[in-house]
Amino acid sequence: MILLRFAVLILYLLAAWLLISVRYSDLDQRRAQSAAPALLIGLSGLLLHGLLLYQTVMIPDGPDLSVTNVSSLVGMQIAIIGLLAALAPRFRGLCATLLPIAAIAALATGAGKFPSSPTRCSVSARLSPF
Repeated sequence: MILLRFAVLILYLLAAWLLISVRYSDLDQRRAQSAAPALLIGLSGLLLHGLLLYQTVMIPDGPDLSVTNVSSLVGMQIAIIGLLAALAPRFRGLCATLLPIAAIAALATGAGKFPSSPTRCSVSARLSPF
């Protein structure tokens, strides 16, 4: 699972770097407007981030909504907003700043998890006639 975290981190950072290079390039307008590779890399990072969250949050006892998992869920929403905003050329710089925030949040997924911590408490009572 640690490799999946780093894959999401690398994909988000690569997409952000490509969007910055497209946004501030000195190339002609047609090549500068093509952000499809950056968006595809960002979308693949988003899909892996969703897979990582599904594996981490959905456990048999119920959803594991620890602080790090919730921050990763918020980071995924930030990535969705950023990638949707990057469809418009004027907002590609915004996406390039939002994706690294989502990458840090994805890196925190499942951190601080204690494997053998009890999650349930049971109380039993014995009734006696005397």
